[in-house]
Amino acid sequence: MRLNLPSEFFYYTNACNSSEENLLQIRNNFIKALNSSAYRDFCSDGTNCDARFVQLTCGPVSTQRTKRKSKRAVRASSDLAYKVEFVLDTLFEVKEGQTDVSRYQELEAMLYNMVEQLSSDVENGLFDIQGLAVDSRSLYVGFVEFGCPKGSRSKSTTPSCGKSIC
Repeated sequence: MRLNLPSEFFYYTNACNSSEENLLQIRNNFIKALNSSAYRDFCSDGTNCDARFVQLTCGPVSTQRTKRKSKRAVRASSDLAYKVEFVLDTLFEVKEGQTDVSRYQELEAMLYNMVEQLSSDVENGLFDIQGLAVDSRSLYVGFVEFGCPKGSRSKSTTPSCGKSIC
């Protein structure tokens, strides 16, 4: 089972160019920056962790995620942005002498440390793309959850899934 941290990254713009070529270029630049980041340095004890690209869209700014340690509002809804949705994830394996909860807490801390590194990279300009604005409000993260099949949700800190109530 995998432990996931859903995340969103915003490149602010005055106009969307949703051509396949433009979206591919932005996607590739984002992946290049992600691969240049030291976020993987926080993977502990040979733990397999990675960022997985989900999708790229452009439109009015909106987010379902919250910025950790911040109550800042998302930019005005009239602003446009390219939104990159991705997931930081790691394999959830309980090591000898650990409980499910203690391993969850260890991996949760690791994932949030990875986010702190990405936030630092944003501030240092690693994710800058010419013509698009990146600022401290560009990175939003959700809450750590287990990767469950469609139609189910993770249950707290235990590696199990239950029916989604929606």
